[in-house]
Amino acid sequence: MRGSKARYVRAAQLAERTGLSARYFMKLAHSGKISWALQPEGPGGSILFDEAGFEAWLEAGRLARHPTPSVATRSRSIRRSPRSPDAGSLEERLQKRMAELKASTRKQRAERRS
Repeated sequence: MRGSKARYVRAAQLAERTGLSARYFMKLAHSGKISWALQPEGPGGSILFDEAGFEAWLEAGRLARHPTPSVATRSRSIRRSPRSPDAGSLEERLQKRMAELKASTRKQRAERRS
């Protein structure tokens, strides 16, 4: 298709089509593992992806060779909210919740009998 103008898309559009995250495609572009990504405005500018290159990459089955990051990798970037000082350990919180559920169940049973 000579003379046809190349169509460029953003990472979010590729993410929509594949079910992967836009960040996944951004990381691929920054790693240099794909040749169909470009940054026309230079460093710090937005990254665009050549749609024809993406289609060829997809048809070649390359998507299977670049799995999504593992849960361990993703969890490092997740910010955890600080717990309150009186929150206690996970085990203590679970035991407390179990006791609440048992009490609630007993109360419901007693109400049904009355």
